[in-house]
Amino acid sequence: MRPYLVLGLLLLGTLAAVGYRFRRPKPDDSRRRIYSDVVAGAIMYAFAAPAVGGAALILALTAVTRDLQNLMTAIFGLPWFYIFGVVPALLCGIVAGAFKPVRPTWPALGMMTVAGGLYGFLFLGAFGSQEFRWADLLFPLSVGALPGTVGSLLCTLWFYGRPGRPPTPATDAAADPAP
Repeated sequence: MRPYLVLGLLLLGTLAAVGYRFRRPKPDDSRRRIYSDVVAGAIMYAFAAPAVGGAALILALTAVTRDLQNLMTAIFGLPWFYIFGVVPALLCGIVAGAFKPVRPTWPALGMMTVAGGLYGFLFLGAFGSQEFRWADLLFPLSVGALPGTVGSLLCTLWFYGRPGRPPTPATDAAADPAP
């Protein structure tokens, strides 16, 4: 029962973000632009975030244990990263597309990074034990929240752009006079 409840809440939150974008569009938004942002975020996060988050988890595990054998886990663990990470990454990508700002800002980057960790934690926490002990939260924190946070951070930097950088002006080569 609990996995269905948590997945339903995650899906409801994702659909609420998309609904919010449709109810309060940005000045230059069209329906096509909103759909494009949502689909682009979903595709990009679903394909990139599980691999990036899994690699971060394996590198952290290798650094903590100082055992280079753990690096082989990255190769054999890649399908598992996608099996357990594609659903939270997809939902986080939809939210990232729905909340895509006109210009990238640090608060927008932080919000999506926290959302990625939260989606990863809640998704894996839903499949934990039914006893609700604090010790049961260690697995979703280390295998869900850590990769979700790192994967979301890097995907958001790629999707939104780096905050604080002034936008490059678009120039038309034909309009510039030749010297």
